[in-house]
Amino acid sequence: MGAPNSGLPEVCTEGLNPGIISSGNDGGLPAVLTLQSTGQNLLHVHGHIDLRAKTVNNALVGVNNVLGASVEHAMKLSTWPKSGSGEWYANDGRLEVLVSVSGSAKWRISGDSSEALIWINAECTDLSGNVELTQGTLDVDQNFCTSGNLTFDGRSTGTRIAVASLRSAQFGGTCP
Repeated sequence: MGAPNSGLPEVCTEGLNPGIISSGNDGGLPAVLTLQSTGQNLLHVHGHIDLRAKTVNNALVGVNNVLGASVEHAMKLSTWPKSGSGEWYANDGRLEVLVSVSGSAKWRISGDSSEALIWINAECTDLSGNVELTQGTLDVDQNFCTSGNLTFDGRSTGTRIAVASLRSAQFGGTCP
């Protein structure tokens, strides 16, 4: 199924209760969900989802919130670690990072209001992707480090990076 007018194959859940994407396990090891975009065949996973599966994201994964909607959409990255070279994003919605994430994926926070949020609540210190913050908040409650670049457009009211006491956010350079 594709996003309306986008031509992208997609997985999407909307509504009051989040969809759940999980993986089985064999002997305590989780199965791995690989999301792959190749060439012009882009895969887009978005919506009100709890992404519990161990995931390799080589696609677009995030949340879009419709302004004025009665339900705030949030995507949770939980249960098993995530990695990949795709993109994690929040576009006027909330992406909650509750497990470690590694890899070269881009992180994007954007939208039409300051309601876009990526909340880092797990150590994410093995990253090399760029971070683009044009509207909203990067809220860092655990250490966050990427050797990638930071693009920060502070012209919009409410665009900010908030780092909790005794935690760090590092962009560029070498990560520990």
